[in-house]
Amino acid sequence: MPSRAEADVAAAQAALAQAQWKLDQKTLAVPSDALCSTRVRPGEFIAAGQPVVSLLPAANIKARFFVPATIVPQLRMGAAVKIEANRRRSPYCRARHLCIAASRILAA
Repeated sequence: MPSRAEADVAAAQAALAQAQWKLDQKTLAVPSDALCSTRVRPGEFIAAGQPVVSLLPAANIKARFFVPATIVPQLRMGAAVKIEANRRRSPYCRARHLCIAASRILAA
């Protein structure tokens, strides 16, 4: 028959396992880099099971933008670019040049 101390240890281990399971249920993990976009606004009520974020894999993110012709000679394939969007809260994202056309760059 287990002693009182052994029973206390077993109970503590069971409580720890339950606490870890509850924490795991509240922890989100994404398998790879992704852009996270929220689908709800502060103060908005949501139903149980309703999606609150969308994840777009980083490999699927493309930006098409135009630059003045005077800047095009300064651009190099594979060089880092900083993309800022006026209407987004996040100030910028980083990208690498994939294609330079006569008046535009496609970045991912």
